[in-house]
Amino acid sequence: MPELEVYTRLPEVVLLPQRIPPAVPFYVPPGCFLRVFSYSSYGTTPVDIRLVLMLPDGSMQVQTEAHAPNSDRSIALSDYPLPECFIVGLCASLYSLSVARGRVWVDATVCRGLPGPGAVSLHTLIQGYTSGRDVLKYPEGQWGESTDGRGWIRSITGTNPAAGSEISETVPTGALWWPIALIATLVTSATVADRYASLILDDGTTTYVQMGYGTAHQASNSITYLWAVHTRREAVSNAPKLIPLPDGIFMPAGHRLRTSTFGWQTGDDWGAPQLLVEEWIAP
Repeated sequence: MPELEVYTRLPEVVLLPQRIPPAVPFYVPPGCFLRVFSYSSYGTTPVDIRLVLMLPDGSMQVQTEAHAPNSDRSIALSDYPLPECFIVGLCASLYSLSVARGRVWVDATVCRGLPGPGAVSLHTLIQGYTSGRDVLKYPEGQWGESTDGRGWIRSITGTNPAAGSEISETVPTGALWWPIALIATLVTSATVADRYASLILDDGTTTYVQMGYGTAHQASNSITYLWAVHTRREAVSNAPKLIPLPDGIFMPAGHRLRTSTFGWQTGDDWGAPQLLVEEWIAP
């Protein structure tokens, strides 16, 4: 049986005078393409993809693509053909300067084969959040998972529950929340009873945090409650009742922040809550 002989062909794309590849490149053989996918909570503002390529004849070429993300944190995928070349540089940025970090996460990977699920990933060039001020770059950039680093600080006006109903806010699909604060006002009916307000964090079924104020809220009275991290339980005249919220709790999609009021009476009415959270994309 003849021995197997393996021949390795030198890349055709080199610096012609010296036959030396450029420094810190990524060689793209024939039959490859660039796959860009993203998760976004911002909208369809295009992500600007720019590649600097060295072609087989030694010339330089700039290839520009516009990738359109989705707005519901679902995956958006685009495939762009590439010639045989060295990728000398790549960057991804947003056209809008108003987009905050934590809203648009992008990955760009060189793949081989036909576009589709059967393509083989060769090398990820960039991965992380891009914003109006954060540009993803290759080769000097850094990779990052979607839950790495700073997220998006959001102030959210919650749903105003009907009279007789409790507050309930759910972490949306594809998101991860760190709850920082929640403030809401409870107006009690004239029915004589002591109410005790508390905030519950649960996974949609099972409670894992419950923080209450501990002082009775009586009939025909309006009191504002503020649950917040890095605070202590305190009552100050003409100010919200402060209740500490445990720090370092991260809530994935489907988990809830909801009130539970002991001694609840028909006609008691919570107003719309205002939440402050830090949000990451978590596909």
